[in-house]
Amino acid sequence: MVDSVNVSGLTIAGRIDAPDPKNGQVAIQKNLDMSGAKSYSIDFNSINQQQQIGVIRTMFCDNSNNPSEIVVTALGTGQRFTIPAYAEGYFPIVSRLNAGIVLESDGGTSKPVIVIFFNYDFPIGVWYKYGAVNKDVAQKTQGALPDGSDVGGQYGNGNIIAGRDPNGKVKTVATDANGALMIANLNVTIGAVFGVDAVGVVPTKAPNLFAVLDKDGKVAIPTLTPNSELKTKDVDVATKLDTLNANVARPSNAARTAVVAAIVDTAVLAANANRKGATVYNDSIATLYLAFGDAAAATNNYTVQVQAGDYFEVPAKFTGALRGIWSAANGSAYVTEIS
Repeated sequence: MVDSVNVSGLTIAGRIDAPDPKNGQVAIQKNLDMSGAKSYSIDFNSINQQQQIGVIRTMFCDNSNNPSEIVVTALGTGQRFTIPAYAEGYFPIVSRLNAGIVLESDGGTSKPVIVIFFNYDFPIGVWYKYGAVNKDVAQKTQGALPDGSDVGGQYGNGNIIAGRDPNGKVKTVATDANGALMIANLNVTIGAVFGVDAVGVVPTKAPNLFAVLDKDGKVAIPTLTPNSELKTKDVDVATKLDTLNANVARPSNAARTAVVAAIVDTAVLAANANRKGATVYNDSIATLYLAFGDAAAATNNYTVQVQAGDYFEVPAKFTGALRGIWSAANGSAYVTEIS
């Protein structure tokens, strides 16, 4: 069941009775001690009596050194949101004139938490600083810019990379001292999770990049013999790439014919099961309407138009007949069949 809500019954929450401040766009900064569990209530009543800032619309918070999150509450509207630990960013505030803003945290940081309040809207974004506290992995959450934007920094798009460790926990992805991709806080490379080894086992094999079908039609991991010959895991006789290339058939016969242009259905090329390929060059000032198959070609029933002076390659696996008709009886079509 859908409940209907009358607009007249809604409550106006924030940004009402907001006089223009005397000083235009204003920002107010405050450094907060969050070394322990703290709660700060910031009251804007006295400064607004002087018409200095008006309604708060945006808040910046640098919580990048705090291992605890900060819960923000806008008094008078009930807006409530959380600033993540080790994060900083710009946050929209839905507030009322002269109302306060409360910030609460369990603390744990040795540096002040910087907050700045703005009386105007600012592009919204949240990001994490690059540093040892974040495993030296640069992380950014979704910002205010559209996907594909080439602007980085605090307004960039989300690029958080993570994976599951052998215990199933989600961890950020980093690199070890040798540059190998790994799950943060683990002494095993990512091959232990996504490679050919069992989950949770220190990898002895590199992650698979490709696979092939063996002689029985099963997917197998390709390996190399001591002589660098490519083979599948369960095949004793290695297959050299040069041997494979030598077995590929290379046609050497070509037959050339000229077909005079006509404004009636005309045979261009007969069916040939041994055909390996064919080309058609329209040496005419008229358009050639080329049709595949035995059915007659027409200017309103054809496969492809070959314009004056154009060249067309017949698909390699097509061995059927070709027929054609020109828009005017002029010139010829030069046909080459490869077998």
